[in-house]
Amino acid sequence: MFPSYREGFPNVVLQCGAMGLPSIVSNINGCNEIIKDHHNGILIPVKDQQATYNAMLELVENKTLYKSLATNARIAITENYSRDEMWQFLLKEYRNLEANL
Repeated sequence: MFPSYREGFPNVVLQCGAMGLPSIVSNINGCNEIIKDHHNGILIPVKDQQATYNAMLELVENKTLYKSLATNARIAITENYSRDEMWQFLLKEYRNLEANL
């Protein structure tokens, strides 16, 4: 689970997907670029405790959904995020941050 309020491009969500774990993430830039709601994870509104609880409960109670999201998470990461692409993306992000200091 990654209930962030603001994020660049979250490595933890990529790492979870690479391990075949679905993520519950806030619907913010970065997270919602990786997670497609109810395809490879679950998007929740920012600062919504009830939505967070409901998403967690859904994954605990619905094993079929959990397995589907887990499978799709792994596929999405391996097909769309190679290490070289990620390194270039991170380098670009760090340079943008540095330029805005």
